[in-house]
Amino acid sequence: MLRVLRRCRPGPALGPALGPAAPPGPGSGAGPTWGPGLVLVRGRKTRHDPPAKSKASRVKMPPPVDPEELLVVLERYRQHRLVLGALRAEFRAEMLQKKREALLSQEDSAELMEQHRRLMAWNEAENARQRARRSAGGAAGQPEGLLPFTALAFAWAELNSTPGSVRDRLNSYKDA
Repeated sequence: MLRVLRRCRPGPALGPALGPAAPPGPGSGAGPTWGPGLVLVRGRKTRHDPPAKSKASRVKMPPPVDPEELLVVLERYRQHRLVLGALRAEFRAEMLQKKREALLSQEDSAELMEQHRRLMAWNEAENARQRARRSAGGAAGQPEGLLPFTALAFAWAELNSTPGSVRDRLNSYKDA
């Protein structure tokens, strides 16, 4: 048996697992004698190793190139670069457009927030004016100081008590 292959024999841990056919030998001693780190493996040559004897006299020559084929390949490559450049420019323009739109929408959102703030201030002022009007005069037939939900319920009850046309129109809208 070759010396290198003796290192590949299973050790004492794997011997019983493989069965009684595993013969005792130099690999069946104490300690691990088999494993991935212990097997010699051929690797690539380093750049400092000399070439093989069969390759020592070899002169590296590039393969012959057909001039017509070279012209065709160069023209196709030029066209390929033009197409890719146009696609990149198109995508770049699209991304810049999206960035511009995002900046404009941020400016618009700031303007919208300002408009919302003004409308909310107007709404608060209008609510205060309505509260003052209600507390000063009081609505006819409606008790004062009602919560908004109670006022709505009161208005709904008053609407349902009215005869005919208004109630029928509201019910027709509700059914539709």
